[in-house]
Amino acid sequence: MTVVRMSAALSKEEKRRVLKALEEDEEFRYAVAGLIGVSEILKRLDRLEANQEKLWIELRELRVGVERLTLSVEEEARDVVGHRLRTELNVDVP
Repeated sequence: MTVVRMSAALSKEEKRRVLKALEEDEEFRYAVAGLIGVSEILKRLDRLEANQEKLWIELRELRVGVERLTLSVEEEARDVVGHRLRTELNVDVP
């Protein structure tokens, strides 16, 4: 496709006609979209969306890992407290 460069800006009527053509003529709309790089932008958005989904999955996995670690630390803390109560205060806790 050849792009014609104009030295003068479009008149109000020309702008109105271009906008009307963009609204009504699907083929013209897609040609303009391709010319201004919309398809590349859409491809990049698709890649970003895929990467974002991967990050959400990783975040969910990290949350599960943190929950497991928290439970392990809580269990270890209970064991330590129980041991100290038995050895230092001679108190047996179930």
